[in-house]
Amino acid sequence: MVSRSINESVLSHFSDKNKHKVQIHSCDLSNLEQSTQFANKLIDSTRIDVLFNNAGLLTGDLLENLELDKITATLNVNLNTPILLTRLFLPSMIKNKFGLIINNASVSGEFYFPCAQVYAATKGGLTLFTKSMQLELKGTGVNTLLLITPGIETKMMEQLKEDYSKHMELDFLSQTIKPEEWVDQIMKSVDKDERICYPSGSTRVGLFLNRHTPKMFEKIIMKKFERNKNS
Repeated sequence: MVSRSINESVLSHFSDKNKHKVQIHSCDLSNLEQSTQFANKLIDSTRIDVLFNNAGLLTGDLLENLELDKITATLNVNLNTPILLTRLFLPSMIKNKFGLIINNASVSGEFYFPCAQVYAATKGGLTLFTKSMQLELKGTGVNTLLLITPGIETKMMEQLKEDYSKHMELDFLSQTIKPEEWVDQIMKSVDKDERICYPSGSTRVGLFLNRHTPKMFEKIIMKKFERNKNS
């Protein structure tokens, strides 16, 4: 596991729940140089069979209100670093003719909400990267799994509600699921050797509307958006 800071309680939790040894490595994934150094060090000492690009940063405001440093960090953590780590770990997977790259994208990569422009760009980019890599890797023994992740009850969701509420009505975010539920869906997709893990319920209905009736979806969303809501 990789995190900016090492949380001993998280380490204890995973050690208690798993039969295998769990290691936590300290690395700031928004720093591409630090991420490269970490990956190269790990490659020299560890066989990597599964790469799970799960780390993410959120932006939720009008573009002109976002700090440039936050934009850069979000681009790095959500898109640039997953591509970088995939590039670094991939050669050994191909050599071993075995591997799985799991990329945690988001419904925001398809929904294009207002106030989510940078976040949506990173998740949309990660979606296309993963789909392209799946075609590229055919016959190598290495596969990808793309997660179209819905609203999960985490600290990030609380941050999202706080940030979006400046300009959006948030009733459409009421349908969230617990992290354990999403983990179960991911594991089922891994067991079935699926290439994409979609959410269920109303979020899946929203994805359908967005793809097949984009004008209707846009109309629904724009009724909830107010650029100068708090002015």
